[in-house]
Amino acid sequence: MSLRALIRLGGLMLGLILAVVGADEWPGQRVETVIQLTETFLADLGLNLELPAVRTLTRHLIRILADSARATGHDFAFTDLYAIGQSTQTLRAFLADLERVAGKLSDEARRSMAYLAGQLAETEGYVRVVTTLSMLRTVLSPLRSGAVHLLCRPPFLNVGQALSRPGLLLAPLTNADFAEHNRFLAAMLRLALDRARAANPELRLALHLYDPRRYLPDGGRRWWDAAQADPQLSLLLDDRDPGSDRHFSRKTEEAGGIVFRCSEDLAAALIGDWGLDYTAAELRDLPEGAALARLPGLPAPVTLRVEP
Repeated sequence: MSLRALIRLGGLMLGLILAVVGADEWPGQRVETVIQLTETFLADLGLNLELPAVRTLTRHLIRILADSARATGHDFAFTDLYAIGQSTQTLRAFLADLERVAGKLSDEARRSMAYLAGQLAETEGYVRVVTTLSMLRTVLSPLRSGAVHLLCRPPFLNVGQALSRPGLLLAPLTNADFAEHNRFLAAMLRLALDRARAANPELRLALHLYDPRRYLPDGGRRWWDAAQADPQLSLLLDDRDPGSDRHFSRKTEEAGGIVFRCSEDLAAALIGDWGLDYTAAELRDLPEGAALARLPGLPAPVTLRVEP
């Protein structure tokens, strides 16, 4: 198995057209996993799921969107979340449309439909729905931007398929002109990566955390913890960042560059699959400012310079 690299490299970037789940990605995807990851996505954006009523309503909303998309073979897009949050009238109309395909839906989705209809029919429930929809619109407000909206329209990238092939995937997470959207784009990408990894536990991924404190609420701590626990995931960290010790507790003999953190298992697989003239120890700490990747169409791996 070869290295799957996800990295932002200087000014060379590729925009990713992402869905929560694309229509061709449903095989192998569990609706319950998709619901959990979508909840995490919304929480990353600031939706307060610690409030029981908000969490319950949000889970039912996600379930009817995800289950109906799966059952009818459609995309589940980020714009679907935004659309259903527009008003109670929008939600009522969607519930009415679902009645036509109710026979294709799971029992859980039909129960969610009944729960939401019941909430809309009573005064206190109606207030809870209005409040939750308002909160949903607020955290998804970046989708009002035309540029972000374009990243959420089909045709969507099949992330699992793209990551299953050897190569380098370039994704922008920071933008000087639209810095307010960095967090939203990072949360979209994280959901897509987590879903791909959940569907394929054997997926090997190397991730470059480019200035993570600018776009991740925890400064990248969650990815660090995941890499510590999962030998299939490796990180590129910038030790020149004065906050890296605080965030990652990373110690090196000569701190001051990009360090490729590669597990023993991944290093051995790379050496064997690519026929590299490296030892595992050499792969674990590449030279300062360098990253190793294989680009589509090239017969051998290349060393890339990572710009600060």
